[in-house]
Amino acid sequence: MSKILITGASGFIGSNLVEYLIKDKKPDENLRLLVPPWENLQNLPKGVFEIAIADVRNETEVERAAEGVDVIYHLAAKTIIPNGSYDYYKDTNVDGTRNLLAAARKHRVKKFIFFSSISVYGLPAWVGDIEGCDEEWPKNFSEAYGHTKAEAEKILLEANKNWGLNYIIIRPTTVYGPKDKAGIFQLLKAINLGVFFFIGNAKNKMDYVYVEDLVRAARISEKEEIVNEDFIIGAGKPTTQRDLVRIAASVLGKSVSKIYVPKLLALFMAYFIQGISNILHIRPLLFPDRVKVLTSNCYFDISKAKGMLKYTPKYDLNKGIKQTVRWFMNKDYGLSK
Repeated sequence: MSKILITGASGFIGSNLVEYLIKDKKPDENLRLLVPPWENLQNLPKGVFEIAIADVRNETEVERAAEGVDVIYHLAAKTIIPNGSYDYYKDTNVDGTRNLLAAARKHRVKKFIFFSSISVYGLPAWVGDIEGCDEEWPKNFSEAYGHTKAEAEKILLEANKNWGLNYIIIRPTTVYGPKDKAGIFQLLKAINLGVFFFIGNAKNKMDYVYVEDLVRAARISEKEEIVNEDFIIGAGKPTTQRDLVRIAASVLGKSVSKIYVPKLLALFMAYFIQGISNILHIRPLLFPDRVKVLTSNCYFDISKAKGMLKYTPKYDLNKGIKQTVRWFMNKDYGLSK
């Protein structure tokens, strides 16, 4: 009987992956979910799986969790925050990955699927527009989070070279969907409350991938006889900020103010808000890097995934936003028509 270990299983993407695998799993598969001791299980669906309480930073706990495992999906990570330092991310994103790879070697894991990040190519807040980037694009990480993800990829490639671990690297574009309480959910809340405004001309384009499309692509990469490859997984169709807001407002049944705040003014406001937030030790809703991202192009070429994985997104933005809104309404998160 084969066994799959999922790290970061209680997070946004991880819990959606768990749901997908429960629906898609073969009769001889078992799931083991690695959850850190400080996380609750509210994101996880009802199903037949094991829970391994462990911290990826703890080598002994990780080794125990990986015993008897055939496939590892590695999603556990510290996610990007304003002004996050390299040291803030390193213990989880780099050292945690190294611990998991050591466990994979000891227990002879057959395939290691690593959820990395498009930030290894740089992010618009630091490098400017990213247009049509594919897997051959040079690594150009421009901040600490991207640095740690690129470093984790490097030690994964070394594991493949040194002792033959089969791997797949998944680099998602901007992910949205049920259980994501950041990103598009914050946009939905602002529209719903009538406090939304555009920054810049809103003609910049981004790639938004619905979470079920993402985890389905990862599952395909696991089941197919494809190894030692990296894939950018996105929608493959860039959307302007203006169209994103139009679709979201339509799904919510709301109208949106046509206020366009110039980028320079928005940056000034963001620096001011960030300064106040630093004094109060709270996370700002608007900060300079977000302003830069919201006014830049950031979209990718997913031809490799379409060709090798036969991956085709099933959710356009309209369908994905509808599913997302429906989930949050059912869970009483403050969205209402």
